[in-house]
Amino acid sequence: MENAKSLRDDTWVTLRGKIVQRISDDLYKFQDASGTVNVDIDHKRWNGLTVTPQDTVEIQGEVDKDWKLG
Repeated sequence: MENAKSLRDDTWVTLRGKIVQRISDDLYKFQDASGTVNVDIDHKRWNGLTVTPQDTVEIQGEVDKDWKLG
């Protein structure tokens, strides 16, 4: 995941780790062994799935360097 932070904007990434906190409606804190990053997951993507901080998940998406909280 730390490698993802240094990638170019719009690069496609796959991360494996845990969603440890819901920050706001679609914003979550994702964590793996190398650190944490905020991820934006649209509520439609969940498809009724329930995930706890103990569950290991794999997420895919694009690096968005221009995205700002708020």
